[in-house]
Amino acid sequence: MNSNSPETERPVRKGRLRIVFFSVIVPLVILAGGVFVAMHFMKTSPKAVPRQKPVFETLVQVETISFSSEQTIVRGMGSVVPAREVDLKSRVGGDVVYLSEEVVPGGVLAEGEIVLKIDPANYQFKVSQLESEVARAEADLLMEMGNQRVARKEFELLGEDALDEEKALMLRSPQLRQKEAALKSNRSKLDEADLELERTTLKAPFDSVIRSKSVELGSRVSESTPVAHLIGTDSFWVQVAVPVDKLDWIKFPDKKNPDQGSTVRIFTKTSGGSDDFRSGRVIRLAADLEEGGRMAKVIVAVKDPLCLQPENQGQPILFIGAYVRVEIDGKTLEDVYPLNRANLRDNNTIWLLSSDSTLEIRSVEPVFKGPSAVLLKDEVVPGEKLIISNIATPVAGMKVRPEGQKDGPGMKGAKSKKGASGSAPAIDAADAYQNNRDGQKETNDHARQ
Repeated sequence: MNSNSPETERPVRKGRLRIVFFSVIVPLVILAGGVFVAMHFMKTSPKAVPRQKPVFETLVQVETISFSSEQTIVRGMGSVVPAREVDLKSRVGGDVVYLSEEVVPGGVLAEGEIVLKIDPANYQFKVSQLESEVARAEADLLMEMGNQRVARKEFELLGEDALDEEKALMLRSPQLRQKEAALKSNRSKLDEADLELERTTLKAPFDSVIRSKSVELGSRVSESTPVAHLIGTDSFWVQVAVPVDKLDWIKFPDKKNPDQGSTVRIFTKTSGGSDDFRSGRVIRLAADLEEGGRMAKVIVAVKDPLCLQPENQGQPILFIGAYVRVEIDGKTLEDVYPLNRANLRDNNTIWLLSSDSTLEIRSVEPVFKGPSAVLLKDEVVPGEKLIISNIATPVAGMKVRPEGQKDGPGMKGAKSKKGASGSAPAIDAADAYQNNRDGQKETNDHARQ
């Protein structure tokens, strides 16, 4: 049989076709199917939808700015000094025979009250002697006046002309003037003796308190011997140290308006723990500056500082040398905004809530600065919102939201949990994880099909 016969070649062709089919056609079909399935998966696979990035807003507290009339207050520290003090001295010498019981440190004397008496015996003797001299001089003058009348009649009887000098001698004019001068001299000596006798009693020149004394009962004093040091109790002065640039806010009296000085409150407790104070009034501005801080010295008068009058009983007492806290009522400013110093930020700036709910940082220049508040006028407008809460990292233009206002549109769909810092919310990954699972499940289903 021939090996090339048709019957022999037919199986060979079938084998070749089978080989070609399984080695070429089937892989191509599988490849095409895989491409089709992959394209199908690509078209039907879940697509990642980008989320809108949330806009985070800082929660703040605000207050509405409103204008009002504000009383400026100048604060300072001061010391209490006497308004009147004097060393009481004797003007005559002698033994002290009487000394008031109030002549002790802290003793109180009324004006005209007797402080001490000096033995008046010698001065009374001198007065009696001079009274006799005056009486003798008066008698001599009367006798001379009688002699003058006799001389005038004799001169008239003679009827002679004489020069003026001769006529004066004939009428005894020099003798008359001599007697008149002697009487005047004796009377002056008597007045002086009466004055010395009066000075043996020493009286208080004004309402005062004894600061110190220098004599005792039975002491012998001479002229100008110090008896006691007196301090007037009608009023004390408080010398207040005030910065020079604050003087324009204080009202000082003048000759036309002596009672127009600023009202002052004096607190005896410098720590500020007590509300009890004494009232005073500005009366003077000292010409010199304080030596330590080079500050101006404002003089404040306080009436009845020791509370001796019934109406002042129970009020704080001002002691000489006490260090006190002072508040001086200055001029009143109209249409200003009182800003708490806690809300005055670095570099004299304030934080405002702008109309688009962002942070505005504005520089200001207060018209008056006090220890607890400053007054603003032209830098702010009534109705603006001042941010009074603290912001950890303030940046101009950052989004802020006042307390009590609902979330803005930028916060919708961004419900989140606060991170450790308490400010920036962390993204919730639960939704993303669930979407990934759903997409993977859909992919597997298509593969199985």
